[in-house]
Amino acid sequence: KRIIFNPMPVKELKYAKYYTNTVYGKAGIEWHQNNVFNIKLTVPVGSTAEVYLPLAYGKNITESGKSINAHKIIKEDADYKVIEIGSGDWNFLIK
Repeated sequence: KRIIFNPMPVKELKYAKYYTNTVYGKAGIEWHQNNVFNIKLTVPVGSTAEVYLPLAYGKNITESGKSINAHKIIKEDADYKVIEIGSGDWNFLIK
């Protein structure tokens, strides 16, 4: 019960959204870009997700206004910070 969210924003696309119903509940992602990058995620109950947070917009990343430092960081390179999250609704802002 693991989901990988790896958004790959391009300049021509300002918004993307995809949700699906799984046997564990609703799962999905939507993102917006306009000088900042906003990612909203839904992870079903009892599941975890590996989230690739693109650093092209900056390294200041918050989740619902709070630092993401409490989350398990899986890896980080010049392009992405990858974290692990649990079930629920998540709202990340990168600037």
